[in-house]
Amino acid sequence: MEFNLIVSVLLILAGAIFLAASILVTNKIKENVPEELKKKWMVSFGLMIFFLAGYIFAMFIMFFKVSVPLEIITGIIFMGGGVFVYIIISLARTTIQTIEEKEVDLWLSKEKLRKKLEDRA
Repeated sequence: MEFNLIVSVLLILAGAIFLAASILVTNKIKENVPEELKKKWMVSFGLMIFFLAGYIFAMFIMFFKVSVPLEIITGIIFMGGGVFVYIIISLARTTIQTIEEKEVDLWLSKEKLRKKLEDRA
């Protein structure tokens, strides 16, 4: 095996390990996500699995020297990466907004309770 091939396969393997770890963490996180966000979290979870399959496929192609047009693979990876980042940023924004709304609701409930306690006194 040539040096460049070994380095490429090892880098893809390292990326696959990080991606697999991210899948495990996401699987735990999505259990605690509010119901209104679960669908979006499932989309990101599905994309992670799709990318992991892509990593494995890329290692297979390199290791067994399967002839595949590099331009198509590169295009798919870049397009998928862009979509994935957009979805993650959108999910982060929605999650932050949901947390902020729940904080406001909690603050309002606390103020109502405080007001009721003051009225009783």
